[in-house]
Amino acid sequence: MSAAIEREFKLRIPSEDALARLCAELGGAAAAPVLQVNHFFDTPGRDLGRARLALRLREEAGAAALALKGPALERRGALTSRAELELALDPDSARAILAGTRSPLDALRASAHAATQLVQQAASAVGAARLQRLGAFENERQRVGPVAFAGARALVFELDRTRFPGGAVELELEVELGPDADAPAVERGLAALFARLGLALETAPSKAARFLRHLDSARS
Repeated sequence: MSAAIEREFKLRIPSEDALARLCAELGGAAAAPVLQVNHFFDTPGRDLGRARLALRLREEAGAAALALKGPALERRGALTSRAELELALDPDSARAILAGTRSPLDALRASAHAATQLVQQAASAVGAARLQRLGAFENERQRVGPVAFAGARALVFELDRTRFPGGAVELELEVELGPDADAPAVERGLAALFARLGLALETAPSKAARFLRHLDSARS
């Protein structure tokens, strides 16, 4: 088994008004917002981060899942690609990981993902160090779609309102592409969409990177 390749656009949204106008302009069915709680894990020395890896446990609608993400593989325009694997967790495993009585890396090693290069990279980066929960942030996500857009038949637009440590709130649009989607065509469509709304097409760093920056700022 190999890790999947995540291909997505992350675009900044400057204001609540712009977020509302963007949601209305998309024209698809908007689901009710859901609350995600994202917990991040690393060693005391941030060994995963230094290896450009991110390990997250997400809680959403009563379910929990681990995600391990690798470094960016390429950047083409506003599109970023990276290796990613996900593991759904049963409630007992999620509670044990959050309580610190089970390592999230051990959960990945005990799964079908154990032999993947991404898990092996994480294990090598961690070594004998102990993983700990660094903290968490909340994300309110509203999904619009799937809708036909710029030649793609079923894109889902994810409008995020993220509350980071220290109280900072940031807004963005995420659009994840399937393996067969025409990324340049979708990017042109997004540029046209943002231009109609008078918005700049500006990429956003990963939420993991921003979380760590806000966490360190809040603790300093």
